[in-house]
Amino acid sequence: MKLSILFALACCALTITAQSLGADFDRFVNEQRETSFNKVMANVSPRDTHPGCVIASPSRTDPPYFFYWVRDGALVMDALLVAYEKTTDRARSELLEKTLWDFVTFNRKIQTVKTKAASDYDPIGIADAKYEVDGRAYMGEWGRPQLDGPALRATTLMRFAQEYLRRGGSIDRVRNDLYRGVLPADTPIKIDLELTSRALGKPNFDLWEEVMGQHFYTTAAQRRALLTGAKFARFMNDTGAGDFYDRQARPLDNVLNAYWDEGRKYMTTTRDFVRGADYKRSNLDVATILGALHTYGDVTDDFYAPDNERVLATMLSLKRAHRATFAINARYRPDLPPAIGRYTEDVYYGGNPWFLTTIAAAELHYRTVTRAARRGSIAVSQVSLPFYQDLLAGSEFTPQAGNFARGSQEFNAITRGLVRMGDLFLERVRVHLRPGGRMDEQLDRNTGFQLSASDLTWNYAAFLTAAYARDDARVAYPSAF
Repeated sequence: MKLSILFALACCALTITAQSLGADFDRFVNEQRETSFNKVMANVSPRDTHPGCVIASPSRTDPPYFFYWVRDGALVMDALLVAYEKTTDRARSELLEKTLWDFVTFNRKIQTVKTKAASDYDPIGIADAKYEVDGRAYMGEWGRPQLDGPALRATTLMRFAQEYLRRGGSIDRVRNDLYRGVLPADTPIKIDLELTSRALGKPNFDLWEEVMGQHFYTTAAQRRALLTGAKFARFMNDTGAGDFYDRQARPLDNVLNAYWDEGRKYMTTTRDFVRGADYKRSNLDVATILGALHTYGDVTDDFYAPDNERVLATMLSLKRAHRATFAINARYRPDLPPAIGRYTEDVYYGGNPWFLTTIAAAELHYRTVTRAARRGSIAVSQVSLPFYQDLLAGSEFTPQAGNFARGSQEFNAITRGLVRMGDLFLERVRVHLRPGGRMDEQLDRNTGFQLSASDLTWNYAAFLTAAYARDDARVAYPSAF
């Protein structure tokens, strides 16, 4: 019954093509942003948890996600940091600042808890993946260690410290509660940076917690944490540490370059496989796109940023592969870009598209516009040319390789195409939302109905960052809208 209704809706929906999203699209983005903000806040410090704990989902069974994941917590707080940076509402600003300091307190607590991830380079086990919601160690079997979490947490907390100080916050509080230049480290940022610098090259589990080896996403997170940490340590008068973090980060460029598959023209996700899921034959994973979005630098740093030629080539490979893999992309609104999953060989809950990964595709397109506008040009290389050709397929403009200045006909056509594709990915999200803008973890690959963990916090955080990325693109280059 539900399936037949879905197909009927699909037939009706097809009368509204991807060329006519409608005047209400901006309103949808703003309303879903507010919904997402409220959903995130509901999953921070909820009942039965320690203040500052970010639950992955309220779901306690099938699957049990009522835990604190270090990675998810860092990414969710990074999304709230964007809201904190941009809000002009005093009450919301105060609420967010308190929430962020609660997060600091909770993480200071768990950094002292010995876990089953303890090792010779991590005696406490800070690189554990998840904790109980009261801050106790999770003692069940799990994929350990996971080295992306501490690196992401360090980056988020450094960003918070900088914004807090910009607003007139206390440098003494930052020094006491976030970063003191002493060893052994006794503050959250310093603890995570020291672990990150010691753990480079150590086998670890990927962000999906399925494969032990070396991973693009983890290494990119480590590189960003150490480069940002070098600057932050110097700012905090910890010059020797700053120089050390910088030295540790520099060799990671060559490590990350090795993930490029010249034959298949995309970034692979894992090298030096140790154990775990051995069926990911393509080694093509949306984790690469997430890595670019979660770790990029400013416009002077193109190193695997969202607009990097290899990242864009990988996005095209994912788009093509996932359109072919998931039946809903052909059955429901085939005029839209595809719902994106993790990787085509995925078997978790049957292997499906996810909201957060589809939203990430939208954000990538918006970020590319902003970076091009701030740089003053957009480069189309032989590597990224197929991406841009696919982007503008069916339009009057056929892209060619070259470097196109802001304001040129080529620049305008490409940036408008990028915004439109980003919007279409969010439209794909919209057609699968539950009433009230709710997003569970996954979309059934055949029916499009939601399944797995309810109200996944990372989904809502992803929508927040994508919506703000869209705002940034509009400010940077209004002509693209």
